[in-house]
Order: sequence, then C-alpha cells, then structure tokens
Amino acid sequence: MRETVPPPDPTAWRSVSDPADRLETALRYLYGYYERLEPLLENVQRDAAVMPLVAELNAYRVRYLEEIRELLLEAWPKRGGARARLRRAIDHALEFRTWQSLVRRQGCRTNEAVQLMLAFVRAAASDEAAQ
Repeated sequence: MRETVPPPDPTAWRSVSDPADRLETALRYLYGYYERLEPLLENVQRDAAVMPLVAELNAYRVRYLEEIRELLLEAWPKRGGARARLRRAIDHALEFRTWQSLVRRQGCRTNEAVQLMLAFVRAAASDEAAQ
C-alpha cells in the first residue's frame, strides 16, 4: 500500500516558513490522501486492535503522523504549556477521524475542513488560549 499509494511527502511543505501556511499546505495534502483512501483507512483503524498485520500498518501510520506533527510544530515559536497545547491541536488536526468527522459527518468541503483546523490550531497557539 505504501508503495502503491504513498502518504504525502512532507518535502513539499518543509520549506514553507510561515507556520500557518505550512500547516495549511500539509492538511491539504493529507486530507486529499484521506479522501482517496478513506475505505482502506477506515478498515485499518477498525481492524488494528484485532489483527497483528493491520496493527503493524497502523503503527506505520502513527509514526508518519508523529513525524509530520513534529515538522509542523517546529515552525511555531512556542514553549512550555503553549507548546503542549499546540502539539495536541496539531495532532487532532492531522487525525483521519477528524477529517472524516468534518467532511463526512458535518458536510464540510475539504477546504472548509482545512480552514477550521487552521483556526483551531491558531487558537491553541494564541496566548489567550491559556486563560
């Protein structure tokens, strides 16, 4: 699967210096990938708990998302509690289930889902979020 339909290559957004632009670019690529592979990703998430081979596939996906998160997080100049909050927000934005909820259950178009998650992460990065 990784060879036939590989996940988005982060090289395309690694050079984007603005953190919000980098996140937006990453989400567009990632959400497009989720749309193309939705049935497969749905099955992987469902079966990972009971099938070791599927759990291995899912572990690769989790590691990939962790690497993406760190790449996105490094662009934001936050420390301490703000950085932890930002990490959680980015994790949420990257999740397949987040995309699925926004696009499939809530009826968002992909662009709207990207913009909602971008606003969510920006809010998490703001100093007001700590209050």
